[in-house]
Amino acid sequence: MKFCSEALGGDDIGVGGGDCRADLVAKLFVLLVLQMGFFAEAGPVQIFVSNHLIPDDMEFQSGDVPNYTTSDGSVKIQKESEVRLKIIGTRVDATEIFCIGTIKDDFLGVISDPGAAV
Repeated sequence: MKFCSEALGGDDIGVGGGDCRADLVAKLFVLLVLQMGFFAEAGPVQIFVSNHLIPDDMEFQSGDVPNYTTSDGSVKIQKESEVRLKIIGTRVDATEIFCIGTIKDDFLGVISDPGAAV
């Protein structure tokens, strides 16, 4: 597992400088949560994490703030949550970079939750 450099504006991210390879770990902010998964972004790159690549104990909750929550409610992924994910696939077109990520691995997942009580 390799950590990315600082190209996307994060502490350990480096996808924007053309370094969008599989097996890179990035710390990103969640942009949009859907029943099919969620999108995270850092700079110009968006990474999609499918619901199949989210841990099995997390379920989608619809409502005012759609999210993925563990059964005990201790972990929640929603818009503006900070997550650590691993890029597992990329495709580069003439004008866009598409990345697929996972949080279904050790040391990946939510870093901070904007909805959590302080």
